[in-house]
Amino acid sequence: MFISSPTLGDYSFRLFDIHYPVEMYPLLLKFDDAVASELELKHIDDTSFHKITNEEDLVSTLKRAFASRRVKKVIMSLISQAKAIGMPTEDDIPF
Repeated sequence: MFISSPTLGDYSFRLFDIHYPVEMYPLLLKFDDAVASELELKHIDDTSFHKITNEEDLVSTLKRAFASRRVKKVIMSLISQAKAIGMPTEDDIPF
């Protein structure tokens, strides 16, 4: 999953990758290193993947990731940079 900004030339920040089987669980999430560190996620073996075994675990982990300081900082930075170069406001939208 990416957080992107079309205003900034389609800049994107990779928050996580997800890998899952047809049965859906267990699935594997690979977060941005700073987010994984902040959430204190345990990795599988020597990989940077975090194992999710059920929907409750998935929802809980994603909520924590979206509320992390790192994600908030990235979003605030993208908004700030977009405003600095003249991001359109609601008044600029023709509909």
